[in-house]
Amino acid sequence: MNIFEMIIMNVFSCRASDKCQREKRKTINGEDLLWAMSTLGFEEYVEPLKVYLMKYREVWNLLLLLLLFTYSSLFQYLPYFYFVDGRR
Repeated sequence: MNIFEMIIMNVFSCRASDKCQREKRKTINGEDLLWAMSTLGFEEYVEPLKVYLMKYREVWNLLLLLLLFTYSSLFQYLPYFYFVDGRR
């Protein structure tokens, strides 16, 4: 990342942070950054990034559900494997 990109990202982050402080929140999320981008004149990038953010969250949620399902289904066999030889 070059210095110009770092400065732009800093400006977006500061604007988003200001918004979060006004709303008495401590965490900046993706929507806050997109809001900052749109208020600073980068509207043409906001819509594609909204789509990307939505798809990213969908995939992440599916992965979490898959992990939850996988591990929860393994837990039902835990006592069997844990005590199969009669010892702990």
